[in-house]
Amino acid sequence: MNHQLPYGLKNNQLVSIEDVEQGVACGCVCPSCGGQLIARKGAIRVHHFAHYQEVSCQHALETTLHLAAKAIIKEQKEFYIPSLEFWDVANGSTVQLFSERKLNFEKVELEVKMKAIQADIVAHIGKKQLIIELAVTHFIDKKKYQKIKALDISAIEVDLRALRKGFTKAELYEAVIKSIDNKKWIYNRQEDQLIHSYLQKKAKQKLQQQQEQERRIQRQQERALHYKRQKRIAINNGWNILQLHEYGGVCCPKIVREKATYFNNNSVISVLRKGARWNGMFYGQGANGKYVFLNGEKTIIFPKDSNLERSELEHENQKRIYGQLHAIRRAAMVDLDKCESCPYFDQYVNDSYSKFICKYQPLNTSHR
Repeated sequence: MNHQLPYGLKNNQLVSIEDVEQGVACGCVCPSCGGQLIARKGAIRVHHFAHYQEVSCQHALETTLHLAAKAIIKEQKEFYIPSLEFWDVANGSTVQLFSERKLNFEKVELEVKMKAIQADIVAHIGKKQLIIELAVTHFIDKKKYQKIKALDISAIEVDLRALRKGFTKAELYEAVIKSIDNKKWIYNRQEDQLIHSYLQKKAKQKLQQQQEQERRIQRQQERALHYKRQKRIAINNGWNILQLHEYGGVCCPKIVREKATYFNNNSVISVLRKGARWNGMFYGQGANGKYVFLNGEKTIIFPKDSNLERSELEHENQKRIYGQLHAIRRAAMVDLDKCESCPYFDQYVNDSYSKFICKYQPLNTSHR
């Protein structure tokens, strides 16, 4: 089998096809079998080495790939490592302990004997070491993993299967140096410590969240108690507790009383003239009747059709009262900003700022 090799050996040094003379004058031999190579550098086909004589050299390309990969790391002294991740069972998610990054080595050693294993590459940064294993057909098994773990040295495996049918120098650099998709951590000596630090941080954050939640609940309870006390004071003093309507307006009790004096007296208007509290809302509809709350008591405007046979006069009176209340409400509905600038405005009594105390009191307070 006559492989097309991108590299050959010359004087025990790996050389690229682009760096030698054409033909047998290249003076190169096969990195696997040691047979003579010829440099084919024609104008049509990709430049490559081939065995000068037909030989059965099955591992020529794999051996060349191993040597070239090791040589380019030793030459460049740079290497991109993948991120380190672990599965957080408690949260059901993958956690990144550190992100992918570029390393610049101070020293690179090849084929290093290390107790129970021989490492393809051992790279050095200060006192730190990194084992780099290159794999084409044989990958690290459990037995070798245990040996690497016993050394307590971080190790990465680089999968080079994509280059096993041939490669250029640019493709070699991309696959060996830059790419991270074909690299995985076999062992990282900092992993346990990083996981422990992460879990400690998460536990601390959870405790802080629980404590903050407890403080928030306590503040809510304290505010609720404060609001309750203020409401009691307001009721005891005959003040109004007003509520913001869903469309943004507030029914002003001062304007309600003033506008009520514009209309002829009747059972409802007379109560409003005396300062009765009304929130400006109508309840019920159609045959079910309509009613309002004055001083917290239900006051019927239109009774249920099934409960009362009304005379024409009674019906007209009820329509008149209903119209008067509508007119009063239109005049009395004011914006919250106006309420806040009013001298009778006291304070809010809920967290949503939709209820507040109004200290307005009519001179006649017998109907509070």
